[in-house]
Amino acid sequence: VATEETRPWIEQYFENGPDDLNDPQLCTELTEIMPKMMQFSDANLFKILFKKVISFLRRRPVKDQVLFFSIRKNGELEGNAKALYPYVEGKKVVCAKMLPHGGLRKIRMYYKMIRSRVIVTDDYNRYLRHFQLRRSQRVVQLWHACGAFKKFGQRGTNLSVFTDNATHAQYNLVSVSSDWIRPIYADAFDIDVHKVRALGCPRTDAFFDKEYIESTRQKVYAGHPELKGKQVIVYAPTFRDLRGDRSFFEPELDFARLSGQLKKDQMFVICPHPVMKNDIVDQAYDNIQVIRDFSTNDLMLVSDMLITDYSSVIFEYALLRRPIGFFCYDLTNYNRGFYLQYPDDLPGEVYYNQDELVSFIENPNQHFDQEKYEKFLNKYMSACDGNSSKRIAEVINKFMKESREDAGR
Repeated sequence: VATEETRPWIEQYFENGPDDLNDPQLCTELTEIMPKMMQFSDANLFKILFKKVISFLRRRPVKDQVLFFSIRKNGELEGNAKALYPYVEGKKVVCAKMLPHGGLRKIRMYYKMIRSRVIVTDDYNRYLRHFQLRRSQRVVQLWHACGAFKKFGQRGTNLSVFTDNATHAQYNLVSVSSDWIRPIYADAFDIDVHKVRALGCPRTDAFFDKEYIESTRQKVYAGHPELKGKQVIVYAPTFRDLRGDRSFFEPELDFARLSGQLKKDQMFVICPHPVMKNDIVDQAYDNIQVIRDFSTNDLMLVSDMLITDYSSVIFEYALLRRPIGFFCYDLTNYNRGFYLQYPDDLPGEVYYNQDELVSFIENPNQHFDQEKYEKFLNKYMSACDGNSSKRIAEVINKFMKESREDAGR
């Protein structure tokens, strides 16, 4: 009875509420809606409500819209989704909210998915585990990384096999950066390899756009004028799971000594992974900086070389054909399983201590193997040619047309 009485509220709220889950209007609505939800505070009653809501929503017609769903940033898209967005035709809705999601937000997320013809996602989408999409709907997985570096999906998750497979089972398209890695993604997601297509990674289109590159460089210089005219060394490490804490990162670098080892015209720029929250550098240095107000991709464009470890940033950076060094002081402890042959497939050399790393910084071009670099690009990035967004958008626009036809049958 309570569910029947609540139906008008459900329909009115989800039909007329703001599309952006971070819209200030939502805060006002929450104060009015929460009392209605209090009667379902009991977990079992909430589950009953949830099932009723899903059943109710599935009887509503699919809307002529593309939903961009992301858990990677609050209120806005990033990476592949952001680059693709302008190329998709028709109505587009953005639901971008980092985990965890509260009860009302969860239902809003389900609502948007159940009512959208095409769902575009760039990471795990746990909502797809819990309900069956309609025949007229399509799901596009952009993923958030190029190439295939560390193992992922059912080969690198702490989820059960059943849960992980259920997350990916409803994909209609997974876009990857080369033909060679298609079987890897099909295996990781446990889907038919024909659903995995080498259409490229949208965010790499920027690396072929001279105007974008120059405008981005000017923005970085405006924000950090101290970088202009310098040889910029970008250090982009991935996170560690030290004692179960991904937010803390402390590399085996003596920064005081490193500061003295750098040349006068060099700047050592640390680009922390978004989950890293500590200061990393122990004190202020004129030639060492931690920069968080620009993305790693933006800082790549003003860099002269890259230092990383086990991060997939190497795939994009390789498109610039600039020297890459791998600072892997903890390789024996870190190795969680790689798809590529580590270190043989890498487009650069591995360094295990600070002295080896400084030797690379002093003469990066001496460590640049052009033949190895091109082999790496052909193997992992052959579909990234500046037109990835256009190709993927064409498929999505085709999906929209097919969906309308399926809905009319």
